[in-house]
Amino acid sequence: MKQNGSCFNEKVKYLIISSLLITAGLFLAGCRQETDPPIRRVGILYESSTLIAAAEGFKEKMAELGYVDGKGVLYYMRQSDASPELNRKNAEELVKANVDLIFAFPLNAALAAKAATRGTDIPVIFTYAGLEGNDLVKSVREPGDNITGVRSPITELTVKSFDIMHALIPRMKRLYVPYAANYPTILPALGALREAAEIQGVMVVAVPVSSLEELAADLAVRGAGTVVPFDAIQLLPETLVQSPDGLKMLTLFADRRKIPISAITPWAIHAGAVFVSGLDPREMGLLAAPLADKALKGIRAGTIPVVSPEMHLRINYRQALKIGLSVPEGLLLRADEIIR
Repeated sequence: MKQNGSCFNEKVKYLIISSLLITAGLFLAGCRQETDPPIRRVGILYESSTLIAAAEGFKEKMAELGYVDGKGVLYYMRQSDASPELNRKNAEELVKANVDLIFAFPLNAALAAKAATRGTDIPVIFTYAGLEGNDLVKSVREPGDNITGVRSPITELTVKSFDIMHALIPRMKRLYVPYAANYPTILPALGALREAAEIQGVMVVAVPVSSLEELAADLAVRGAGTVVPFDAIQLLPETLVQSPDGLKMLTLFADRRKIPISAITPWAIHAGAVFVSGLDPREMGLLAAPLADKALKGIRAGTIPVVSPEMHLRINYRQALKIGLSVPEGLLLRADEIIR
């Protein structure tokens, strides 16, 4: 009997412990379900693969903030190849997919995302977008609506590029500036450039084009004579002329005549530009991620101030020597990157 009582007590003890373990397991599982953050869906709308480093920087910083790709966040990538129609279509598709946020760059993609999300609760975070000459935001401090991001300081970049070119060619008299007609930020940039050039006695030969075929035709006319038609070429912040094909066309024209080219986007430093005074795509993505984090946590994007990035100078010293151009030592000391 004593033995049977002991067995009974052991069984009771076993049942009690088992029940406690099961209860604890269910409790912990419930807690885990309550504390696990939801998987966010983020659309990334971009115009060109030349700026894809912005998306990579964005994802990198988002992972540091707890949004691990495939676990804490799912990304929906949409490239529009600088097509207004594709920008609109892709933005609308992301809205229909009910994403939690859209990260868009550069300007036209951001404008398309803003238009597509109007009337929804989907926040838009932009990068590489100039604020001059458009209604993307109300102001830097209070962007308004449900949008904020990292701006591209268009007029500052344009004037700085001119100043650097003038330092390279103090006797410069004619500056060739081809650009995409009707690009939203061009007029403010061109206005700032004309003012800076007038002070130095430089004529700006501004040429609007609607296609690369028009650019090729203009270069053919200007290159027909024996006299070099201008002293330098400056590219403005847009995506037609300053595309890989556009820059290739300009480089072929310029190298034969030993004309230096300045550009805005970093990849151009490896594609014929003597220097690039611009922004770093990866850094532009890194800066945008904390803004997205705030928006995903419930802060209305339009109340978050727009971020202003640092500008970087890259010099292709090898290209400068190739066309017979000397680079002042003071300019080399200012450079963030030098290709020798």
